[in-house]
Amino acid sequence: MSLNRRLIWQNLPDSPGVYLFEDQTGQVIYVGKATSLKNRVASYFTGIKTGKTAELVAHIDRLRIKTTETPLEALFLEADLIKKYRPSYNIKGLDDKSFLHIIITNEPYPRVLLSRQTDPEFALAKRVYGPYLQAYSARVGLDILRQIFPFRHSLTTKRACLNCQLTRQPEVCTGELPLATYRENIRGLELFLKGQKKRLIKELKNQMEERAKAEEYEAAGQIRNQLFALTHLNDMALLSKKINFSGSLENEQGLVPERIEAYDIANLNGQYAVGSLVSFQNGEIDKSGYRRFKIKTVSQANDVAMLLEVLTRRLNHPEWPLPDLIMLDGGQGQFNAIKRLLNEKKLNIDLIAFAKGRDRRGETIIGADPKVKYKLELLWALRDEAHRFANTYYQKLHRRQFQGRKEA
Repeated sequence: MSLNRRLIWQNLPDSPGVYLFEDQTGQVIYVGKATSLKNRVASYFTGIKTGKTAELVAHIDRLRIKTTETPLEALFLEADLIKKYRPSYNIKGLDDKSFLHIIITNEPYPRVLLSRQTDPEFALAKRVYGPYLQAYSARVGLDILRQIFPFRHSLTTKRACLNCQLTRQPEVCTGELPLATYRENIRGLELFLKGQKKRLIKELKNQMEERAKAEEYEAAGQIRNQLFALTHLNDMALLSKKINFSGSLENEQGLVPERIEAYDIANLNGQYAVGSLVSFQNGEIDKSGYRRFKIKTVSQANDVAMLLEVLTRRLNHPEWPLPDLIMLDGGQGQFNAIKRLLNEKKLNIDLIAFAKGRDRRGETIIGADPKVKYKLELLWALRDEAHRFANTYYQKLHRRQFQGRKEA
C-alpha cells in the first residue's frame, strides 16, 4: 500500500456513508456503503486480497466519499449512485434483471413494491429506484420507511394491515385516505429515496406549521411524528431489524427471506427419478409455486446431475417469480453445481444446501453467511416439505409402473 493511500483512509470519518472508487481515467468502478467509512475503506488496503477484490484494488486510483447521517440513508444512496454510474465491479457477471428495484406504480392510488424486471408488476412502474444488490437490506430498509410514510403494497382491502393500524393511517390500505394526503406520503418516501432528507425535513416542518395554523391538529401531529422518526432512524432500525452491511439481515428470531424455493430429488438407483420444488412466500407455504419434475436426461443414480436438470428447467421459466433464497437438500457437490448454474445465468440469488448429518444438530449448512442467523426451524420445515412432495410424486410413478407390470 502506498503512503498516500494509508494517509487517505486514516483521515476518513468514522461515520456512515458511501464510497466511490475511480480508476486512472476518472471512471467510477465501484460504489459501496458503510456504517464506518474509515473502517470499510481501510479493509480494502489491509491484509491479503484475492480474486475479484484484488483485481478491484489494483485498479483503484482515486476515492470519493459521501457521508450520511444514518446507515439507512447510505443504503438508498448507494443504489442511486449505482444506477447513475453503473460501476463495472458492482454489476460485473450479474444480470441486471435479477436485481430488486423499488417501484412506484402508475395507478390512481399508487402502490410501492419491491420488484425485479422479470416480475409482471414491473410493467406497472411509473418511477423506479435501485437496483439494490442486497435484496434483504432493501426489504428491511423499505419496511422502516413504511412506518414513517405509510403506503400500499397490495390492492385495496376491506381491512387495514397491521402496519397501517400501528401508524394510525388504516385508510391507506382501504383506499379511504384522501388522495392528496396519500400523495404527500409518497412524495416524502421518494425524497428520502433520492437522498434529499434535508429538503424533506424542511418541507415537513412547513406543512406542520400550516396545519397547526389551520387548527388541523391531528394532521399536524402526524407530521410531527414523521419528523421525529426521521431524526431517530438509527433507533427505528434497531427496533425493527438490523441492516448488516456485509449483505445480510438478521434479527433476534433469525432471518426469513421473503421468497424461498426448496428442492429435493427422489429416486431408486436412478429409476423413477423425480425432482420437487416447494415455495415459501412471506412466511407461508405457497402452494401455487409448487412444481414437480420428472427427470428426463439422467438415467443413472446421480443426484447432482438430476438436481442440475431440475434447476435448469425451472430457470427457463422467466414468468415464474425469482426467489430470494434457493435451498437444496444435498452436499457440496449439489451446491457447487447450482452455484455455477446461477453464475452462468447471471442471477443474484442466495443459495444454501443442507448436508445430511445423523440428526439435525449434525447437519451442515453450506453457503450460509456466518454472520447470518437463519431461522433454522423454518428452513428445516421447508426442506422436509420438499422431501415429502418429491417422495409423494416418486411413489405415484413407482406405483403406476408396478400396476402396469402386474396388469401385463
